[in-house]
Amino acid sequence: MKFFQKLSLVVVTFLLLNSFTITGEDVLVGKWKGTDKGEVGYFDFTPDGYVTFELGGQIMGGKSFSLEGMTAKSTYVVDRTQYPMTIDLIFTDLSTDSELARLLGIFEMNSKDEMHIAINFSGTIERPADFNNNDLILHRVK
Repeated sequence: MKFFQKLSLVVVTFLLLNSFTITGEDVLVGKWKGTDKGEVGYFDFTPDGYVTFELGGQIMGGKSFSLEGMTAKSTYVVDRTQYPMTIDLIFTDLSTDSELARLLGIFEMNSKDEMHIAINFSGTIERPADFNNNDLILHRVK
């Protein structure tokens, strides 16, 4: 009987500790607001892996949007085994299912409602090594 009590205590403790861990795609889900060079922008990460961007009233991304005359989608992939965690923002042509661009980034969660993120917008296939360039602090809106 004592064995099952101890086992139950270990399982409950494990579940409680993991339920408060701030990692992975699940913590990204929602709308995030940040300011870059005086402009307010938003990232909206959906539970099914899509990401939408809003800057200056312009909305781009998601399941289907127009990009330079093509119909495209934008998705995200997270690797939480790295530190800082990595994120790829992927733009895909829906008609050919071919990848148009991949923006590489890193992020860390300062809290469940604050994220520090750095993304390489230069067009080169390089992931930022640290948060010294192109970094933003994002706050969860919803």
